[in-house]
Amino acid sequence: VEAFLDSRANDQESFTFTPPGEGFTKSGTYVQSGTTITITIANHGIAIGDVVTIDFSSGATDGSYTVATAVDANTFTVTAASSATISSTAVSVTLSGAKKFVCESWSKSIPYNNRASISATFRQVFEA
Repeated sequence: VEAFLDSRANDQESFTFTPPGEGFTKSGTYVQSGTTITITIANHGIAIGDVVTIDFSSGATDGSYTVATAVDANTFTVTAASSATISSTAVSVTLSGAKKFVCESWSKSIPYNNRASISATFRQVFEA
């Protein structure tokens, strides 16, 4: 742990971490018109720019998509690589809770024999 924190604090390289309770998988329906895929999921909690993993029951290609628009609390769109017309079909969408962080600083103390206490400060970064 010390080597990891020391190297990250010195080089400021980011690392990926998924905080407990972050991310989700929800089910709904979708339609496709041209390259626009419109997904309807009650209270989806997804924002423009989020990268989601989509499992289409049929029709469109499964994979990672970037959210193009968040129409409202229940509807958002992504862009398909190829044009098609698909009527309402089931879909499953997963939003990863993984985020990028850098270690700003850290310290270690040994208040008792054979026990170390490590304190670290992390900052979330937004990068591609």
